[in-house]
Amino acid sequence: MKLIGRLLQLIIVIGIVAFLVLKFMPSHTTKASEPADFAMEAKALFQAFEFNETQASKQYIGKSIQVDGFVLEVDRDQNGSQTLLLSDRLDGDPLIFATLQADNTAQVGEKVTVKGQCTGMLFEVVLNKGVVLKD
Repeated sequence: MKLIGRLLQLIIVIGIVAFLVLKFMPSHTTKASEPADFAMEAKALFQAFEFNETQASKQYIGKSIQVDGFVLEVDRDQNGSQTLLLSDRLDGDPLIFATLQADNTAQVGEKVTVKGQCTGMLFEVVLNKGVVLKD
């Protein structure tokens, strides 16, 4: 009976430690001051995925990517985070979908540089935890 009690105590302690580690461990965020793993125009990143999605996924997913492009749309996602759709031209197709960590004053039609964590391609290349860099 003592063995079962000790095992139960051990399981509870392990559970509490796991909970605290997961709750308070900082998740990776994009910092404007840290250098990006890759920097390129929005069209170049989109074309890399369009040409060979498997290779581009291996190269870019999970990496910090900095892209330049024109803002086509400013919106909010289901969590209330600000999102930007970027293209290589003002009248171009959307190439990059960026979710920002904090609201920004980016305007439709403005050329911006966004840095974020690449998570792959849906209709556009997706960058999460993004920041708009000031020139």
